[in-house]
Amino acid sequence: MSAEITAKVLARMMENKPFRTQVASDPDAALGSLDLTAEERELLVGTAREGVDNLLRGDGGGSGEKLARYLGAARLGLSREVRNDLNKAVVERLARKGGLPIGHAM
Repeated sequence: MSAEITAKVLARMMENKPFRTQVASDPDAALGSLDLTAEERELLVGTAREGVDNLLRGDGGGSGEKLARYLGAARLGLSREVRNDLNKAVVERLARKGGLPIGHAM
């Protein structure tokens, strides 16, 4: 269950800069009492601090790469809705960074 919550938080971090900033600067307030393990919290906070774009490049190492590996291993256990939300967040983030109109990302 916590992998699903971790994926939801990551998708929100990719789409919402103020939330991402809050995760980095005040993780207790941002993540509240979500059912996350200490390791998942650490990976999310580290990814927020390092920048989600490092996670997308896959060459930065650090928390983002560890989080990507963790969610990749948990992917089969994630609900279809959460997988779709995470995929959408990633595609939209890549499109924005590449200067592409969101509707034409695919």
